[in-house]
Amino acid sequence: MGPEKEEGVFEGEGPFGVDPVRALEILRSRQLAIRASRLGLWIRAAVLRNASFIRFSWAPLSLTIRFDGRPFSTQELADPFSELLAGRPSPEARWFALALLHTTRAKVRVRVESGPSGGRRCLLLERGGLSLAEAKERCEDNIAVVRWPLVTSVLDDPLHPYGWDSISIREALEPCPLRVEVRRAGENQSWDFRPLPPDPRGFTNAEVRQGALRLLLRPGAAHTGLRIRPFAAGVALEDLEALPFPIGLDAWAEDPKLSLDASLRSPVRNAKYRVCVRTAQGAARSYVFSLLKRHERAMRLAGRLIASCPDIRRHWSGLLGRPLPKLLDALISSRRRPLEKGLFARRLSGDSRRIKECAALTSHLRAGAAASLRTFPGNALDPLKAALWKAPLFFNDQGGLLSLQGLQLAGGKLLFEDQDRAYLRRYFPDIARRRA
Repeated sequence: MGPEKEEGVFEGEGPFGVDPVRALEILRSRQLAIRASRLGLWIRAAVLRNASFIRFSWAPLSLTIRFDGRPFSTQELADPFSELLAGRPSPEARWFALALLHTTRAKVRVRVESGPSGGRRCLLLERGGLSLAEAKERCEDNIAVVRWPLVTSVLDDPLHPYGWDSISIREALEPCPLRVEVRRAGENQSWDFRPLPPDPRGFTNAEVRQGALRLLLRPGAAHTGLRIRPFAAGVALEDLEALPFPIGLDAWAEDPKLSLDASLRSPVRNAKYRVCVRTAQGAARSYVFSLLKRHERAMRLAGRLIASCPDIRRHWSGLLGRPLPKLLDALISSRRRPLEKGLFARRLSGDSRRIKECAALTSHLRAGAAASLRTFPGNALDPLKAALWKAPLFFNDQGGLLSLQGLQLAGGKLLFEDQDRAYLRRYFPDIARRRA
């Protein structure tokens, strides 16, 4: 049996006054072969209920999906598809309905429970229709239990819940605010995703809001330029806009005005989409200007520490000698997975953490300068490139700050002569010759 062509839903106009069985048939008759991850549908439903986690646990004949957040009302469980049928669903109703719709298959039953212990509500969904049932779980989480009989063949149906691909969704979770856990009994496919906590200094990640647009930003070590990827309810879409930019920057943009195509994996590239991209590009530029100011303050503090402590000086030199992707990954991983508490916990001091953050950003800005700058006169037309030319990227032998512009004007002696000269000889030979 080949895969069914289901997925996306054409949302027509006007309500349908039909019973639940007929409603499901109408929805299924409109489905397209959407390619969006089924895990992504449930994650979006959880995000829109302000959940803090979602857990997928597979057993041989069942899948349990558990998340916290706002419970479903009796009305939401009794009639989960009404808004989708009417053609103007709220985001909460839309993603929950799509998650339910694309979980049910032949011989697959879905049981959803929600509400406080002692007052829980339960929805039972099968191919024959839906009904309210008695709750079985004693907890306050939202739980969907998906079951299928032993005789069901799942090998010929890649969309069956047993065979949902749990690996490909990981790349789309960078903007997700939830902890996502995936467990598969008897198989080595378990993994966790933890969202990055807010960074008050904005060195590892930042959130920018401009009108309705929400932009999540993070230094991009593996590329140059600005990469904008739209996302919806915490799950990134597949489309990517690559734009010229002085430094490598990854941006995830969420705009409620954007529409998704029938695959649920791409935005419709209309005028609203183009406005979203332009707004995101402008917001990213403003962010980098403010980041450069914070970087200068961080460099002044780092310079004082380096000048006063030989151990910190050696630590800085070692950090700048590491490949940029590894340096940024280590910094981001340390923020994503907080150090464990206890007797044997390894904790970075405040000074060590600041040095590590400052070194990572300095290395990142140096990479951007190497890719986008050559001489100052050519950069003056772009204020952001001009700001990067003047940004402190080096220390003199007293721990003072030096920029590429300062070095071009024969500034003070470099503190890390061999390491910094190698960078200048490779990317800015004119400056290196002047200082020879």
